[in-house]
Amino acid sequence: MTPKTKVVLKEKTILKWGKDWLLCEMKGKTLEIHCRACRESVNGSSGCRGAVSVDPFVRGTTNIKKYAVDRHGMSGHHQAAYAAWKTKHHQEEPIVDTVVRINTEYVNMLKLFDITYYLAKHELPFTHLSTLVTLEKKHGVEIEMTCTIPSQARIDELLWSFSAIYHKLPKRPRELKEVYDILQDNTLKHIREDDTRWLEHRRRLLAALDTCYPELIKHLGNICERHDTEEETPTLRSWLMRLTHFRFPLHLAFYRDILQELSEVLMLFQKEGVSVAHVIEGVKTHQQVLEDMITCDGAKVKVLRQGVSQDRYRGVSFSQVREAEDDFVNSRGRLIHSILHCLTEKFHSFTTDEVLRATAVLDPKNWPQDLTGYGYDEIQLLLHHYESVLTHNGCNTLEALAEWVRLKLTIRKHYHGVPWSQLWGELFTRRRLEYENILHLAEIILVFPLSTHKLERTFSTMCRVRTDWRVNLDTTTLDDLMQVSIEGPSATDFTGDSAVTRWWREGRQDKRLQASTPSTGAPSSLPPT
Repeated sequence: MTPKTKVVLKEKTILKWGKDWLLCEMKGKTLEIHCRACRESVNGSSGCRGAVSVDPFVRGTTNIKKYAVDRHGMSGHHQAAYAAWKTKHHQEEPIVDTVVRINTEYVNMLKLFDITYYLAKHELPFTHLSTLVTLEKKHGVEIEMTCTIPSQARIDELLWSFSAIYHKLPKRPRELKEVYDILQDNTLKHIREDDTRWLEHRRRLLAALDTCYPELIKHLGNICERHDTEEETPTLRSWLMRLTHFRFPLHLAFYRDILQELSEVLMLFQKEGVSVAHVIEGVKTHQQVLEDMITCDGAKVKVLRQGVSQDRYRGVSFSQVREAEDDFVNSRGRLIHSILHCLTEKFHSFTTDEVLRATAVLDPKNWPQDLTGYGYDEIQLLLHHYESVLTHNGCNTLEALAEWVRLKLTIRKHYHGVPWSQLWGELFTRRRLEYENILHLAEIILVFPLSTHKLERTFSTMCRVRTDWRVNLDTTTLDDLMQVSIEGPSATDFTGDSAVTRWWREGRQDKRLQASTPSTGAPSSLPPT
């Protein structure tokens, strides 16, 4: 059998990768590459101490693979060292190189805009952007992207790196589970690191990391001591240095506190029968909790700080605890303000739109003890806003105002404490004639698409109904089938009398059953309507 020949890259091929910080050196007959920026960072000549001395790109490595170079370029310590290196050497950069660099950045931005426009044109979610960019990089297209929250991004980067080291050999996850079972007498559940589309999944993943944090450090230390992992040892040691720096568990706890609040905000829209007033109240509450985190510790950060004793936490010794705490206090305000700005921009209509704010009067939870005059102006505003629709459907707006006064008293007396959805269900079925005008307005408000859980389930139903074998279903048939599946009664409660009667009366003549003899029992005529 012919032995496999190792492919040796030439220096000109490496230069085509376009990494200005990459330097090639010949050591005898062996070609090595290293990072200029990180090497200067370790030596202290660039004024940045961000790089790790055990990094193979600092000492020089013969592992000349493009994916290894790209991974090093995305690491946090390289980006810090590269920024300092570029600042120092910016004045020495020739004018031609400067023009080329600016043109390259412009071309890369055009590529990002092209991908973004493709997503918008084809009505695809923007969560696909990072996946498409990664695919483009895999195909050799150079595209640079930046992150707005470095500390949390480095935690995500480390989680992604864990997946590579633990999926490489199947025995490593088993060893980690054995270590955890011995130390904690519990079961370590597997959570996919790439199943992080929703914040709740990301929160569960970080909770799993925090649970097995000490065991993970011990296991990585054991792997570093083996002789069969010499190639991975520098990477693992750099991970251990980051994990045992107090900045990591501190930002991890802070990250979990933030995701806890954000996931609860999203869960507001997953509840059934949610009202506008409930959403406004929930968003304001979670915004206030996040704002309090600027000066006060969240639940997870508080537990971490209370558990630290003599620079040790859960059996792990940390370095630079005081420096990490000072840096955390100075940076968390900026992070919280950026998150609050995003929430305000996303939900600003709930607080600025007067029509949406007026709909809160229909939720009895917000009613004061004295109902005299309560909600009169808001109801008048809603009646004026939807006047054309209400008038077209036979609603008397003057009578609606009078009915509003009686409706408040009826709800307070007979339906006190009844949930929102059940309350209006009772009013529509039992008191429709008594409050027919004001219920016209309530019906419009109740169909506001606040909750997303039905929409998500509807999409799932459509995928189940319109399978590969039924792709030719027309829209009307598909809509009917989905209504039966979602809104129809159960098979045991279904009675087909009305459906059969309608089929007989409205069906085409050639569909009707023909009775050959009177004894067949088939109906020859139907009773009058």
